[in-house]
Amino acid sequence: MGVIKKFEEKWPALYDVLVGAVAAIIILMVGLFVMSFFGCAASRKDWSKEDTYRQVAVTSLMAIDYMQTMEIARDPEKYHENNPILGEHPSEAEVTAYFLMSYAVTSGISLMLPDNFRPWWQYLIIGIEGGATANNFSIGLGFGF
Repeated sequence: MGVIKKFEEKWPALYDVLVGAVAAIIILMVGLFVMSFFGCAASRKDWSKEDTYRQVAVTSLMAIDYMQTMEIARDPEKYHENNPILGEHPSEAEVTAYFLMSYAVTSGISLMLPDNFRPWWQYLIIGIEGGATANNFSIGLGFGF
């Protein structure tokens, strides 16, 4: 049995916190990569404070959805995933890969869209992620922390 598996079995709550912290760091790193690849949002003349506030909401909701979906992946007897891309019982690796790609794509689109279309896109993602996290909360998953 590997060291990580032993750690998970001995301290499951701490393991969950560490996995969440690692995931948050990875999402932050991907976000920074996306921003550097497509041009820093702060240097764009058409990127407003309101765009930043909406993007923070997008990122926060995606992080909560990620943690909730990881809980679904860890307990397939109790929960199933509704996202057709992931399937009913995704693995933790599939969940992580999906959310990293999803975050990179949604953030990249936010950065590339002109200022008159960006709010619509961000509100769409906020609505999708808000609905997903609200549904997960209603079935007992909490906020994923």
